[in-house]
Amino acid sequence: LTRVCCCYLMPPLAPPCAHAPRAAHARAPRRGWRGTRPARRATWARAALRALRPIDCPERDQALAAFHDRWQDKPVILDSWFSLEASTPRSDSLERVRALLLHPRFDPLAPNSLRAVLGGFTANISAFHAVDGSGYRFMAEQIAAVDARNPITASRMAKVFSRWRSYGPERQAAMRAAIELLDGAPLSANTSEVVAMLRS
Repeated sequence: LTRVCCCYLMPPLAPPCAHAPRAAHARAPRRGWRGTRPARRATWARAALRALRPIDCPERDQALAAFHDRWQDKPVILDSWFSLEASTPRSDSLERVRALLLHPRFDPLAPNSLRAVLGGFTANISAFHAVDGSGYRFMAEQIAAVDARNPITASRMAKVFSRWRSYGPERQAAMRAAIELLDGAPLSANTSEVVAMLRS
């Protein structure tokens, strides 16, 4: 309910119409920002951040930074921050996700942390589905790297390519290239089985 209420407070992604109060439209991100202040519960802050996520505004970055500073010593809660950061649409999303994988609080051996960052990235539509295929290549590289440490998690992540035939020709070709990249890597039996299914 908190998340739904936060979303109602946010402005539409399109510019306000001629009859809409522009001041109220401009104030909406500040309402979301107030919901993430350190005194608030983590649940409320997460809801406000999810509402702010698609809106490119200074309050979004301030809120994400405040959430990180408040909860950085709580790994379970911080995984929410990793996921939100990775899934937030930006022009440099891929570079930011690479930086998240090097974050001092990121644990590459923890499945939840891996799912937070890499799963968050696959939910970042503009970055993961970039027409140049960079998002697909990145995921294939990461799945191969994770497979060396955690085959079960890697095999589950590989299924992100399972619907590659449902996309347009350009993205189909780019996804297929990523699958072939995975197929050429030294993979565990679990992940190899998934990749073979993807190629069939």
